[in-house]
Amino acid sequence: QPSSRWDFYLCGVPRPADLGPPVLWEEERLAAACSGREHALCPWVDIRKAFYADWWVRRQRLRARLSPLFPPGTFTLQHFVWAAAAVNSRMW
Repeated sequence: QPSSRWDFYLCGVPRPADLGPPVLWEEERLAAACSGREHALCPWVDIRKAFYADWWVRRQRLRARLSPLFPPGTFTLQHFVWAAAAVNSRMW
């Protein structure tokens, strides 16, 4: 298949494990980072997760139209959060 004009960009997008923002951390890792401390990190992560979940819900109709074009399991909240974090990491 011919390469896409997006290949160069897509090859530079990190995998979820390589990206690193706390919004992608496992619950155990986040809890360990926040335990016993007055920390701005955990409230920030909760706010970001709520933001992404709200965004996810509001795009339900678009996902319904695109879903038949992709393999099952492609459109998940977890994938959406990773994609948003990956794009945001490349914007600044």
